[in-house]
Amino acid sequence: MARTKGDGKRVVQDTEATGTFARLTDDEWKKLEVELGHSLPQHARAQIGAICVIFSVIASDEAASASVKKVVRELDDWRQRTKGISRRIWSRENISKPATPSREWVERTYFDTKNVRWIAPEYHLLFLAHAMDAAIAACEWVIQELSNPRYEGHRQGDMWPFWVAFLIHILQDNGIATTASSGTDNQTKDSNLVRFVLKLQERLPAECRRYKKSGSMVKGIQNARKLIGPNMHTGLVALLMAALGGLRAVKSQTGTNFKRTQKFWDAYQQLSFFYPAGERSQDKMEGTSNNTRS
Repeated sequence: MARTKGDGKRVVQDTEATGTFARLTDDEWKKLEVELGHSLPQHARAQIGAICVIFSVIASDEAASASVKKVVRELDDWRQRTKGISRRIWSRENISKPATPSREWVERTYFDTKNVRWIAPEYHLLFLAHAMDAAIAACEWVIQELSNPRYEGHRQGDMWPFWVAFLIHILQDNGIATTASSGTDNQTKDSNLVRFVLKLQERLPAECRRYKKSGSMVKGIQNARKLIGPNMHTGLVALLMAALGGLRAVKSQTGTNFKRTQKFWDAYQQLSFFYPAGERSQDKMEGTSNNTRS
């Protein structure tokens, strides 16, 4: 049977990390520094190590993705079976749904506390039916989103350029040259940055690695360099804090902002190593959010 457009789209099915980035020993850092042609201060080592840990977790999504077509089929089968069971255990009126339900509508309709508290404690099956309806509505919303022709799906290697961009930013922030060239470019050997990234990448889980030859690595680094901007330092901290559960996305009329939680400040204290001495202040973190501390 001929493949139809969209058959190859994939969706993240399980975000459990399949690999980790092991903490490097001092000797291992020194070997990497030989490739880089420059020694790294302790705070730079800590920054690079933290970025590698986060990237290892995020990039593991690629190994845990599944075919959109298969997932939608399985979800629809489950929805039909569950809908039948839900209606058998408790009869009730159908809730009027918009033509294209949003996630916010699902949350407001089924997960709002007042919509649950009206169910008397002795009506156990009604409570179960409400929970099943919530799951069905969430399932229908997911099917709607995945079936949208504009859904791009999970693309392999999406996070790799960001990993390299953050590495370049850290190196530049410490006055280290980040020229990318290979031995095929009339050079006797690859540039320090190319050798450094190739060796560092070997420490990552297999699913996190992309370019294994210097020529393709140079092109990958050049593409990643385009992502570097004036807000990279803020983005670096935001990525770390989000991974630590210290930031919560809040939607407003001006867009999506990050609200700092108490866990943010607790995590920040633990990350004091992230900055050189003399730069460790609470003011350093102010750029990560327009909102006040919760």
